[in-house]
Amino acid sequence: IMGADGKGGFGAWASEIADGRLTLPTEAQFEYAAHGGQNGLQYPWGNTFDRTKLWCSGNDFGDAKRTAPVVRTSNIHRNAYGLTDMSGNVLQWCSDLYAPYTSGSKTDPIGPPVTPDNVRCVRGSSWYFDFPDIFRCAIRIWGNPDDGSNRIGFRLSVGPG
Repeated sequence: IMGADGKGGFGAWASEIADGRLTLPTEAQFEYAAHGGQNGLQYPWGNTFDRTKLWCSGNDFGDAKRTAPVVRTSNIHRNAYGLTDMSGNVLQWCSDLYAPYTSGSKTDPIGPPVTPDNVRCVRGSSWYFDFPDIFRCAIRIWGNPDDGSNRIGFRLSVGPG
């Protein structure tokens, strides 16, 4: 998605095509977007788990054993920002490296510039999972950028400059 130096790669190419800077979202940006402007929700749609609002392996249809097309019409929820698949379908890469949260309240935090293993944070859960806790807006998981998986994808966000 991005080059090893955080530059180049697909993000740079897409930025040229879009005539604007496109990047992976930070963890904070992803969680803010997942809430759809409604802070305090456990899930993008509310505080009660509802499988009908997402693509996951616990649903009673055979296709849920793989990544779903983004343009599908079933098991999809559009939040107040118009975003879909903020929970379910695929985990999504964030620009932040994964590290334990530091104490104290933060506004729009950015992850550390380096960590011992340099794994990145992924958010949003995927089709592979079936237990409700993993689909919460606040859930955070780490992933090694060198690993390939049909459980992880990405979306780009518009950035400054």
